[in-house]
Amino acid sequence: ALVTEYLGEGDLVSLCGAHPRCWAGAARDLAGALEYIHNQGMVHLDVKPRNVLLDSNRGARLVDFALAEPLNCQTLKGGGTPAYQSPGQRRGEPPAVADDVYAFAALLYELITGCLPFGVNPSLACPEPPALPLGPSDSSLAFSELAELVHATLGPDPGCRPKSMYVFLDVLESVIAFWR
Repeated sequence: ALVTEYLGEGDLVSLCGAHPRCWAGAARDLAGALEYIHNQGMVHLDVKPRNVLLDSNRGARLVDFALAEPLNCQTLKGGGTPAYQSPGQRRGEPPAVADDVYAFAALLYELITGCLPFGVNPSLACPEPPALPLGPSDSSLAFSELAELVHATLGPDPGCRPKSMYVFLDVLESVIAFWR
Protein backbone atom coordinates (compact mmCIF):
# COMPACT_ATOMS: atom_id res chain seq x y z
CA ALA A 1 0.00 0.00 0.00
CA LEU A 2 1.13 3.52 -0.77
CA VAL A 3 0.56 6.06 1.98
CA THR A 4 0.59 9.80 1.30
CA GLU A 5 -0.39 12.88 3.23
CA TYR A 6 -4.02 13.96 3.12
CA LEU A 7 -4.56 16.84 0.68
CA GLY A 8 -8.20 17.78 1.08
CA GLU A 9 -8.28 21.28 -0.40
CA GLY A 10 -8.80 20.27 -4.02
CA ASP A 11 -6.51 21.05 -6.90
CA LEU A 12 -5.11 24.13 -8.56
CA VAL A 13 -8.10 24.36 -10.92
CA SER A 14 -10.00 25.99 -8.05
CA LEU A 15 -7.58 28.95 -8.12
CA CYS A 16 -7.59 29.59 -11.88
CA GLY A 17 -8.51 33.22 -12.53
CA ALA A 18 -8.21 34.18 -8.85
CA HIS A 19 -6.12 37.05 -7.52
CA PRO A 20 -2.38 36.23 -7.60
CA ARG A 21 -2.14 36.41 -3.81
CA CYS A 22 -4.38 33.28 -3.80
CA TRP A 23 -2.17 31.17 -6.06
CA ALA A 24 1.37 32.61 -6.08
CA GLY A 25 2.53 30.49 -3.13
CA ALA A 26 1.19 27.30 -4.69
CA ALA A 27 2.84 28.21 -8.01
CA ARG A 28 6.14 28.75 -6.19
CA ASP A 29 5.78 25.34 -4.49
CA LEU A 30 5.13 23.72 -7.87
CA ALA A 31 8.12 25.46 -9.47
CA GLY A 32 10.28 24.19 -6.61
CA ALA A 33 8.96 20.65 -7.01
CA LEU A 34 9.69 20.71 -10.74
CA GLU A 35 13.19 22.08 -10.18
CA TYR A 36 13.78 19.25 -7.69
CA ILE A 37 12.65 16.46 -10.02
CA HIS A 38 14.65 17.99 -12.89
CA ASN A 39 17.75 17.99 -10.67
CA GLN A 40 17.05 14.29 -10.03
CA GLY A 41 17.20 13.67 -13.81
CA MET A 42 13.44 13.30 -14.35
CA VAL A 43 10.70 15.20 -16.16
CA HIS A 44 7.01 15.06 -15.20
CA LEU A 45 5.47 15.53 -18.70
CA ASP A 46 1.90 16.14 -17.48
CA VAL A 47 2.06 19.40 -15.53
CA LYS A 48 -1.46 20.85 -15.30
CA PRO A 49 -3.73 22.29 -12.59
CA ARG A 50 -5.50 18.96 -11.96
CA ASN A 51 -2.15 17.35 -11.13
CA VAL A 52 -1.39 19.88 -8.39
CA LEU A 53 -3.18 19.18 -5.10
CA LEU A 54 -3.50 21.76 -2.33
CA ASP A 55 -3.03 21.33 1.40
CA SER A 56 -4.89 23.28 4.08
CA ASN A 57 -2.40 26.17 3.79
CA ARG A 58 -2.69 26.33 -0.02
CA GLY A 59 0.66 24.62 -0.32
CA ALA A 60 0.98 22.65 -3.56
CA ARG A 61 1.94 19.02 -4.14
CA LEU A 62 2.67 17.72 -7.63
CA VAL A 63 0.99 14.35 -8.26
CA ASP A 64 0.45 11.82 -11.07
CA PHE A 65 3.89 10.77 -12.19
CA ALA A 66 2.49 8.15 -14.60
CA LEU A 67 4.10 9.83 -17.63
CA ALA A 68 7.36 10.88 -15.92
CA GLU A 69 10.52 9.89 -17.75
CA PRO A 70 14.26 10.13 -17.14
CA LEU A 71 15.91 13.01 -18.99
CA ASN A 72 18.14 10.61 -20.93
CA CYS A 73 15.13 8.72 -22.35
CA GLN A 74 15.11 8.81 -26.15
CA THR A 75 11.52 7.71 -26.66
CA LEU A 76 8.27 9.18 -25.42
CA LYS A 77 5.43 7.06 -24.01
CA GLY A 78 2.91 9.47 -25.44
CA GLY A 79 -0.08 10.76 -23.58
CA GLY A 80 -0.32 13.88 -21.55
CA THR A 81 -2.72 16.77 -21.87
CA PRO A 82 -2.44 18.57 -25.23
CA ALA A 83 -3.32 22.01 -23.84
CA TYR A 84 -0.17 21.93 -21.67
CA GLN A 85 2.22 20.05 -23.97
CA SER A 86 5.22 21.85 -25.41
CA PRO A 87 5.50 21.95 -29.21
CA GLY A 88 8.39 19.46 -28.94
CA GLN A 89 6.30 17.10 -26.84
CA ARG A 90 3.43 17.33 -29.36
CA ARG A 91 5.92 16.42 -32.13
CA GLY A 92 7.07 13.34 -30.17
CA GLU A 93 10.58 14.61 -29.43
CA PRO A 94 12.54 13.05 -26.53
CA PRO A 95 11.58 14.37 -23.08
CA ALA A 96 13.28 17.55 -21.91
CA VAL A 97 13.13 20.00 -19.00
CA ALA A 98 11.76 22.47 -21.56
CA ASP A 99 8.56 20.39 -21.74
CA ASP A 100 7.80 20.95 -18.04
CA VAL A 101 8.89 24.62 -18.22
CA TYR A 102 6.47 25.20 -21.10
CA ALA A 103 3.64 23.37 -19.30
CA PHE A 104 4.30 25.41 -16.15
CA ALA A 105 3.98 28.62 -18.18
CA ALA A 106 0.69 27.38 -19.68
CA LEU A 107 -0.52 26.58 -16.15
CA LEU A 108 0.48 30.09 -14.96
CA TYR A 109 -1.32 31.61 -17.94
CA GLU A 110 -4.44 29.74 -16.87
CA LEU A 111 -4.02 30.81 -13.24
CA ILE A 112 -3.69 34.46 -14.32
CA THR A 113 -6.53 34.55 -16.87
CA GLY A 114 -8.79 31.62 -16.04
CA CYS A 115 -8.35 30.36 -19.65
CA LEU A 116 -5.92 28.16 -21.56
CA PRO A 117 -3.44 30.06 -23.76
CA PHE A 118 -4.11 28.12 -26.98
CA GLY A 119 -7.35 26.26 -26.27
CA VAL A 120 -7.87 22.59 -25.50
CA ASN A 121 -6.18 21.14 -28.62
CA PRO A 122 -3.35 23.41 -29.79
CA SER A 123 -1.83 22.88 -33.22
CA LEU A 124 1.73 21.70 -33.80
CA ALA A 125 2.59 25.24 -34.83
CA CYS A 126 3.63 27.45 -31.96
CA PRO A 127 1.80 30.73 -32.51
CA GLU A 128 2.34 33.87 -30.49
CA PRO A 129 0.34 33.48 -27.26
CA PRO A 130 -2.46 35.95 -26.54
CA ALA A 131 -1.35 38.91 -24.46
CA LEU A 132 -1.77 38.60 -20.73
CA PRO A 133 -3.78 41.18 -18.82
CA LEU A 134 -1.78 43.64 -16.76
CA GLY A 135 -3.07 42.04 -13.60
CA PRO A 136 -5.03 43.29 -10.64
CA SER A 137 -5.16 47.03 -10.01
CA ASP A 138 -2.83 46.49 -7.06
CA SER A 139 -0.31 44.55 -9.13
CA SER A 140 3.39 45.18 -9.09
CA LEU A 141 6.40 45.30 -11.33
CA ALA A 142 7.01 41.69 -10.23
CA PHE A 143 3.61 40.68 -11.63
CA SER A 144 4.46 42.41 -14.93
CA GLU A 145 7.75 40.49 -14.99
CA LEU A 146 5.84 37.25 -14.40
CA ALA A 147 3.41 38.05 -17.23
CA GLU A 148 6.33 38.81 -19.59
CA LEU A 149 8.09 35.59 -18.59
CA VAL A 150 4.95 33.51 -19.18
CA HIS A 151 4.38 35.19 -22.55
CA ALA A 152 7.99 34.60 -23.67
CA THR A 153 7.96 30.97 -22.48
CA LEU A 154 4.79 30.23 -24.46
CA GLY A 155 6.05 32.07 -27.54
CA PRO A 156 7.20 30.53 -30.81
CA ASP A 157 10.93 30.98 -30.14
CA PRO A 158 12.24 28.12 -27.96
CA GLY A 159 15.40 30.18 -27.35
CA CYS A 160 13.32 32.60 -25.26
CA ARG A 161 12.30 29.87 -22.82
CA PRO A 162 14.08 29.55 -19.47
CA LYS A 163 16.41 26.57 -19.19
CA SER A 164 15.21 25.78 -15.66
CA MET A 165 12.55 26.68 -13.11
CA TYR A 166 14.89 29.04 -11.21
CA VAL A 167 13.74 32.08 -13.17
CA PHE A 168 10.11 31.37 -12.30
CA LEU A 169 11.02 30.75 -8.65
CA ASP A 170 12.76 34.12 -8.44
CA VAL A 171 9.90 36.08 -10.03
CA LEU A 172 7.25 34.26 -7.98
CA GLU A 173 9.14 35.11 -4.77
CA SER A 174 8.93 38.79 -5.79
CA VAL A 175 5.19 38.49 -6.49
CA ILE A 176 4.61 36.85 -3.10
CA ALA A 177 6.72 39.48 -1.30
CA PHE A 178 4.67 42.27 -2.90
CA TRP A 179 1.40 41.02 -1.38
CA ARG A 180 2.74 40.12 2.08
